[in-house]
Amino acid sequence: MKAIKSVLIYSFILGLLIIGCSPEKKGNYLSKLEVEIPDVLKGNANIVVFINENAEALNQWSVTLEDLVVDCSPYLGKEEEELTDADRAKLGKNMMEFVAKLGQFAVYSAELQQMMTTVEAELPDDQLAAFATIKNQLETRMQEIQNKYIDFGKEQDEE
Repeated sequence: MKAIKSVLIYSFILGLLIIGCSPEKKGNYLSKLEVEIPDVLKGNANIVVFINENAEALNQWSVTLEDLVVDCSPYLGKEEEELTDADRAKLGKNMMEFVAKLGQFAVYSAELQQMMTTVEAELPDDQLAAFATIKNQLETRMQEIQNKYIDFGKEQDEE
C-alpha cells in the first residue's frame, strides 16, 4: 500500500512538472470577451444561456484561430528553399486547417447573426434595448476576429 501511495505521489508531481514546464503558445490573443448580462435579461434563462454560450464560443474561436497562427508563424516569411520537407508539410497542414477553421467561423457567424435576429423578434419590448447591447458586443467581436485573420497568409502568397 505504501508503494502505491509513493508511485501515485511521484506520478502526480511528475505530471505537475510536465504541465508547469510546457511552453505556452505566444500569440497576439484577443482579450477574453466578457459579457455583462443586463438585469432585465437575467430573468430569461434561455437568453442568458444563449448569451453565455455564444460569448464562450467566440472566445474559443479567437483562441483556436490564434493558436493556428502561432503554429504557422515559424515558417512564414521564409523562402521555400529554407524549409525542410517536414516544415513544408507542417506549414501546409496548419494553413489548410486555418483556412478550414476560418470558413467554419464564417458559417458560425452567419448562423449567429440569424439566431440573434430570431431571438430579437421573440423578445418583449422591455428586453429589446438590453439585448441590442449584447448583440452589438457579439457582432463587434465577430468583426474583430474576421478583421484580424482575414488576410493572414495572403502576404506570403503575393511575394
